[in-house]
Amino acid sequence: SVLNKRTIESLIKAGAFDGTGAPRQGLLVIHEQVIDAVVSRRRAEDMGQYSLFGEEVDSAEGTGFEVPDLEWDKRTKLGFEKEMLGLYVSDHPLFGAQVALRAMTTTSIPGLWEEADRASVSIGGIVGGISRRYTRKGDPMLFFQIEDLEGSTEVVCFPRTVAEHGPLVRDDAILVVTGRVDQRGDSVKIVAQSIAEPVLSSESVVRLQVPSRLLSKSLLGRLRGVLSNHPGELPVFLHLVGEKDQVVRLSDEFRVEPRTALYAELRELLGAEAVLA
Repeated sequence: SVLNKRTIESLIKAGAFDGTGAPRQGLLVIHEQVIDAVVSRRRAEDMGQYSLFGEEVDSAEGTGFEVPDLEWDKRTKLGFEKEMLGLYVSDHPLFGAQVALRAMTTTSIPGLWEEADRASVSIGGIVGGISRRYTRKGDPMLFFQIEDLEGSTEVVCFPRTVAEHGPLVRDDAILVVTGRVDQRGDSVKIVAQSIAEPVLSSESVVRLQVPSRLLSKSLLGRLRGVLSNHPGELPVFLHLVGEKDQVVRLSDEFRVEPRTALYAELRELLGAEAVLA
């Protein structure tokens, strides 16, 4: 009664079964069939009917179900994950896009606290928590949260901005917001004047920055393990920072696919600033 189809669906979308190595979308395709088969078998057992080959049916090879090799694109997968858990865990939509966003903005979201009231700034991030309100004249206003990799803040859009840029504001959209800082009250906000949806060029390489003094056989072994777990097409460049900076291109056996949990694992291993692009 508790472990029903809806619960299993939520667990799949949250990534609870990632340890099996099966893709989430593939599991979702067959989960109802698997549950129906198990429920049917258990009902039969409750009535005293046991399969002569029950042990084989319980084994992985004897289930009769093959998980399709299907997976959602990164945005859909992470959208379901956040819907279920309230936050991103396995990855983040901005991983790989932060370098491009940094070039389009004037400050990070935590940096807004250092800006003067009414200062003009540009920030970038992913949209969530959208709400619509109306003025006394009946004109629409928008309020939403925008989140980068360091924090989040509220954005206020007055009717004029809504009329010009309102359609761009949707859940999980990556936007650049230009406006004025509002330091009144206990929190900092942005009063939007213009909103743009940046065109983020597709990734062609993965660049990692590591201080030379931190390199060791142990760290290199763990790095090799992370890269090997995410095989793909993109080459990896290692920027060694020290008295004499060096850039090393890793061999093709360490080409990677970044639209996985790769960036999250690299940041955990090498630090928050390790991924350059």
